[in-house]
Order: sequence, then C-alpha cells, then structure tokens
Amino acid sequence: KATFTEAQKAELFAQTYAVTWSSGITIENSDIQLPNGNYTWTNKNQSLDRIGENDCEATYEIANYNAVTGNFKVTVNKAEPTLTAGIPEAKKTFTYTGTAITDFYTFLQLSTTNSEYTEEAAKAAVTYNVVYTGDGTYDDTICNAGTYKITANLPATTHYKAANMAEVTITVKKVENKQTIPEMK
Repeated sequence: KATFTEAQKAELFAQTYAVTWSSGITIENSDIQLPNGNYTWTNKNQSLDRIGENDCEATYEIANYNAVTGNFKVTVNKAEPTLTAGIPEAKKTFTYTGTAITDFYTFLQLSTTNSEYTEEAAKAAVTYNVVYTGDGTYDDTICNAGTYKITANLPATTHYKAANMAEVTITVKKVENKQTIPEMK
C-alpha cells in the first residue's frame, strides 16, 4: 500500500469547521459533516466544550493507501443568549411624588437562556440604562413625570456572548391638581 505524503496529508485535513457551543456538545452530536465517507472521527465523543480552536482527530482511508490520521480544526463559538424582562402591571405606571424610584430593578422580571447564570446571579450581574424620554437624558433613577425606557445588559460568560434585552417602559404620571380656586367677587 502507498503512503500519503505530508503535503497530501495537509491537504486532506485542511478543512476547518465552526460550531456554536451548547451544553454537552461533542463531535458526534454537533452538525459537523466530514468531507466524504472515507473519514472517521478517532473520538466521536470528544467534547467541544472549549471556546476557540480545537484539534479533532480523524482517520482517512481509501483503497491502496495506508490509513492516515490527522487533525481538523474545529472552532467553537460562544452561544447567543436571550435576555427578556417584564414588569408587573402594577409597576408600569406611577404617580409623581417628587421622590425618585431607585429600586426599579427589584421588580423587573428577568429571564435568560444563558445557563451559566442562576436567576439571582443574573440579577446581580445585569447593568441597566434608563433613558428619560422627555429630554433623552440617561439617569439611574426615575423621578419626573414622563416615560422612562429601561434596557438591561448581561455580561458575556465563558460560553455565552453578552446579551441585551428589548426595552421596557415605566411611566410616571403627573399629579392631578384637585384644588379648587374660589371665584373672585
């Protein structure tokens, strides 16, 4: 049987692959398809848990040649998480009191597909941006009458990219003036 040259071997294993990380991902349960039926993975249960470039060994066999083993480069990319938030109906609208609402984040209901965060850890890690739509300024409190748009950002982790959620809105209504002015005589 003939033997592949180093140049032929390099060409046989030149293809690179990319996959997106998911919990428990291995060569076998990934969507990687080898170039043709002459390749087999050496360890199809090899974990693809490490973000970045991984060497994954395979063997190539055809008639009249000795089998050759080499590494394919498999790049594992971070997963794209979602971050959603809601506000209980009773907390969407306030009436102006002159006192700032600084604890708005305590009643936001957060949910993320980033499994590396517990619910409490996600709440602790999230950063918020508050925009007062009355003048477009950023603030970290809610006080004046008007509408406030809040966005939350969750930092990246080992296997997940950073996540930004859609805006949620809190409205502060003006105080109703219930005073009556006596008629002038």
